[in-house]
Amino acid sequence: MKEDRINIIGAGAAGLTAAITLAMKGMKSRLIYLEESDSPLNVDDIKIPASAAEHEEETMKAGGYIIDPNAVKFLAVTAPAFISWLKELGAGDVMQALNRERNRFGAEGTIMSFPGHAFHSLITEEEDGERRCVGVRAQRIGDGQIIAFDGRVIMATGGLYGFFPGSGADEASGDAAAKLFAAGVKFSDLEMISSAPQIVCRDGKTLPLRKEIEKYILSADGQSCLDMRALKRKVFRQSFPGLRKEIKKLAGADPKKAVIPLEMSIDYFPGGIDVDFFHQTSLHGLFAAGECCSAYNGAGVLEENKILSAICGGNAAASFIADRNITLVNSEESAPDGTPEGAAGPEDVLCSSAFRVRTGVILKDALGRPGDESSLSEALELIDGVLGEELTENEKAWALLAKAMVLSALYRKESRGLHKRSDHPEMDEAFVGLVTAVLEGGEIKTGLKKPDENGGVPLTR
Repeated sequence: MKEDRINIIGAGAAGLTAAITLAMKGMKSRLIYLEESDSPLNVDDIKIPASAAEHEEETMKAGGYIIDPNAVKFLAVTAPAFISWLKELGAGDVMQALNRERNRFGAEGTIMSFPGHAFHSLITEEEDGERRCVGVRAQRIGDGQIIAFDGRVIMATGGLYGFFPGSGADEASGDAAAKLFAAGVKFSDLEMISSAPQIVCRDGKTLPLRKEIEKYILSADGQSCLDMRALKRKVFRQSFPGLRKEIKKLAGADPKKAVIPLEMSIDYFPGGIDVDFFHQTSLHGLFAAGECCSAYNGAGVLEENKILSAICGGNAAASFIADRNITLVNSEESAPDGTPEGAAGPEDVLCSSAFRVRTGVILKDALGRPGDESSLSEALELIDGVLGEELTENEKAWALLAKAMVLSALYRKESRGLHKRSDHPEMDEAFVGLVTAVLEGGEIKTGLKKPDENGGVPLTR
């Protein structure tokens, strides 16, 4: 029996929302992911402005007015409904609520889950002279088996944290994004990177600070620390339940007794895979949602939009597919569990930690502070040096996307929002739009996509 299932890569807020939305609309899906996200996201922490018009304006302002106003309007108008929906699911914790709903549909067979699988590659074919995405390959990490899944694909793989070692979650490594870029998928807004003081954990990773404790950050001589020693135990228990225990476990220090050193680290990526109003990418049949794409943020991001953009994006991509019944046209039967294609080593899907660190040092030095033509060109030369070496296919893809980030920063000759240029300290209206980067004929080409070039019609989903 033929199965038409949409393949969703990633099981964070965007991926889960996409799968649930498809299920609610009567369509089947597969959730393909390495591991579940355990990020603590509480629906009560999403504090949106009083009106949709105010939310829209604040989002456009934070984004430097370079993003699609139609997409922002959709986000602002639908935000209250999404928050109400999350509360109806039983949040509290957003991820727990979404996973409960995923499990409910999973018991019915509508959503199939494939944990422990890493993105390997897209399956494409030519039709009427156009390349189309008709499936995806994933590697089962336990035994290295490559499995092919037919169907349209929604990428929901999170931000590019792996390009800056020590930042973000393991599941948002960036390997999938690098492979898509090397395959010719267009990206945008790559020069926009958000940093914030974070707690350094014992494993070298960083722990983002909750918004409500930012007032306890002290800064002097370019160094920051968290000082909560004056708080009484009762306040810790009532106002910050579990926080003290979490910091002690991860950072090895008690915030009630010691000052906790902080380090500037990447906390959000506004840019990524370029999408239109309906979350379609430059490759027919491939969609993207959540932090892996550049839909709602531009030159900056509102705190409340970090989770909302994932929920909204997952819903938007899935609704567009379901409402238009965009399934795979294929006369052959498609196996629900995928088709095994043989085993391969982990180097087929993941870059080594050493390679990540090596390129990460270059990127952090180039993009982690205000740059200029000289410093960015120097970083470009270093990455070109890496690309001149004998690399694996994954390493080459990784280095190409790293190069695209630097080229995007070079292209935007102005300072706007999160992007700072010491040689161009002012905003320039010539750069109102998203900087795009795409690999064509072995060369990375950059350009500018104006806010009105996103191909969408407001509120027609």
